[in-house]
Amino acid sequence: MEMRNSERCILQWLYILVSLSVVYGEDTPVESFAIYKRCISDPFDDEWDLHPEVAMVVNDHTGYIEYIGDNAGALQYRTDSSYVHDLGGNTVLPGFHDVHMHPLEAMTSLGGGCSVPSNTPPENMLYNISQCKPRDDATAWVLGHGHSIEYILEHINNGGRPPNEIIDEIMDTNPVIIMEETSHSVWVNSKALELAGITKDTPNNPGGIIMKDASTGEPNGILFENAGNEIMDLAMKSFKNLDEMNYDALLRGLEELRRNGITSVCDARTYWKRNHHDAWKMACDDKELTVRAVLGLWAYPHMNDAEQIQRLKELYTNGYNKNECFLKINEIKVYSDGLLDSTTGAMLKPYVKNFHLPGLDENIGMNYFTQKRLEVYFEHLQAFGYDKGFDFHIHAIGDRGVEEVLNAIEKTKEKGTRHRMTHLEIVNQRDIPRFQNWMIGDFRLLGYIYSTDNHAIETLSVKAELKISFQ
Repeated sequence: MEMRNSERCILQWLYILVSLSVVYGEDTPVESFAIYKRCISDPFDDEWDLHPEVAMVVNDHTGYIEYIGDNAGALQYRTDSSYVHDLGGNTVLPGFHDVHMHPLEAMTSLGGGCSVPSNTPPENMLYNISQCKPRDDATAWVLGHGHSIEYILEHINNGGRPPNEIIDEIMDTNPVIIMEETSHSVWVNSKALELAGITKDTPNNPGGIIMKDASTGEPNGILFENAGNEIMDLAMKSFKNLDEMNYDALLRGLEELRRNGITSVCDARTYWKRNHHDAWKMACDDKELTVRAVLGLWAYPHMNDAEQIQRLKELYTNGYNKNECFLKINEIKVYSDGLLDSTTGAMLKPYVKNFHLPGLDENIGMNYFTQKRLEVYFEHLQAFGYDKGFDFHIHAIGDRGVEEVLNAIEKTKEKGTRHRMTHLEIVNQRDIPRFQNWMIGDFRLLGYIYSTDNHAIETLSVKAELKISFQ
């Protein structure tokens, strides 16, 4: 099959080899985007990638590529203010853009380095949990991460003791939170439940589920989705140096991005109540922000809508610090539903498995935000003021969750907005054409869905069709 010009352009970028030098000239005038022109005009023969160019010139002032060719041609751009890098035959690649990542969260030390194994029954984690310690002298909270919700649910279904009692056996005076590996649920002990005021009579807040023992009705220590976020927010309030830890985490994240050639990012979950956005601003002010960044402010499902919408408007900026760095706070990250593993992903048909989660009597998953509430947020935030407006980055996993988001967008869509849905693991065939007119699809699967015998697929009523499509 003949390669298209656009594909050749991309491959040409990926095969630029610099065998001798790269010259940067501050005073060289910008001539043109010659590389783009040559690529589009397709001058390369079928083996162009086997004979890559060996030198490149970049204007140090504008950042534009001035020249790609041989070393002799590159050195003609040399001036007194230029400098030459001998790259010894290494490859020069374009900067990568990652539009869905969590650089601050991924590098935070709030977990205290306390990690428990993933594919392990909870009763076998006692030693791992016993090694967890408070991260900060000012707080009694013990935070960890890493387990799989699959093993927790299997333990409960097989009649195992309540998960909170497992942690209580070795740690009952300190409140403990262990975040599940996907961050969509947490496992806590009885002390944490007590401090959060969670009892058998506590109802679910929007977007969250408190799992309860089938026989006693008491909370069993598993908090799904936003219920986990809420108890984590409670723990965060006790850290006296939270802002410092956020900033340190972001700097470590930026270092990792540099190491991997990532130059533009979208932070897909900026917890503004935890001051994550302030860490990004500080990095800009300190000239430490080495990527172009767009922040997706987290929409809290349990907040009053009018209050939250006003606060989000106040946080909006399309160019922080007079564009001294590329930092925009112009996206909203909102969840439509949960995950397939735990049956919290919003489905049109009931799941095959039923974990009897409180409030999910129909066994078709849950909503963080209903379609009606999504419409309210779209209407008020995608265009406001003279020239302001948020794009929305929307988590949707189940086919019902996807459909409801599409419905909300169709009713409220404003010209010029660039909303996108992420994950999209189960999409009804009738909804696929709707993406062409209304949405950008960010098909970022979590990974497990590709396995045809995985726990997540075994929960679904559509598992037969899925197995056919993935085989």
